[in-house]
Amino acid sequence: MDEKQEEQELMTLVERLAAELLTRQSRSLKRLLDFNRFVQGTESEECKARRARMKITKGFVADETVIYRTNVVEGLKLYEDVFTADELSKLKNFVNELRVAGRNRELLGMTFISYNQQTTSKSEFIQFGVPVFGEIKANGTSDEFNKTYIETIPDHLQDLIEFLVQISPTTKKMRPNGCRVNFFDEGDYSHPFVKPPHLEQPISTFILSESKMAFGHMIASDNEGNCRGSLMLSLNEGSLLIMDGNSSKTAMHAMSASPNKRITITFFKVQTNM
Repeated sequence: MDEKQEEQELMTLVERLAAELLTRQSRSLKRLLDFNRFVQGTESEECKARRARMKITKGFVADETVIYRTNVVEGLKLYEDVFTADELSKLKNFVNELRVAGRNRELLGMTFISYNQQTTSKSEFIQFGVPVFGEIKANGTSDEFNKTYIETIPDHLQDLIEFLVQISPTTKKMRPNGCRVNFFDEGDYSHPFVKPPHLEQPISTFILSESKMAFGHMIASDNEGNCRGSLMLSLNEGSLLIMDGNSSKTAMHAMSASPNKRITITFFKVQTNM
């Protein structure tokens, strides 16, 4: 196949992918969360009720010796009761539908990832926008494009970004360009996550199910995935964690094993000019 034929094939593929994305997004618009008036700043009764309902906890302390004695979770904030029960239900249904679409190979390229964490455990996640790791090849052969392509952040998840921008001045400055939806089945857990240098601060994670997370400069875990860190948090469904300062750049965090299924949605900004 000559260069001209490859270019034509790539253009045809791009047009098809664009058409498929528009079709899926038009369907997904029917499932949007009712965040519009709130994130646009209109002080409706719903907005006032949400602001009054949210509980914010900050000032977490977990001192560890790094180079010197340091509060490794400085900058961590916890927001609770972010969603109404109806909003939370709609959001869970939507991301679970995305998971099914991924398993059915309806999400393009590398948007949906499934891998074996252990011989008895399988982990799955969906990534949108700019990935935490890896490079999206915008040119090359059609096969390379299809394998590396990641879908853009859908409008309904963009609404969550607008919400983050409203409540966090740092997020407004470092607007997220990437999103990752993690699925944890019964007994699943995550390995400790260390923020790579190319990720900006803050990192924001919506917790859609009751979860237990560990934070610390060092995190230990047993063979069952029970994690221990200098700070342990039991998180209610509908919570939001914003990790800034030391809690992002110094501390690791991990999802501990649990008998229930869990879903998290994380937003971040990847440096794209490196």
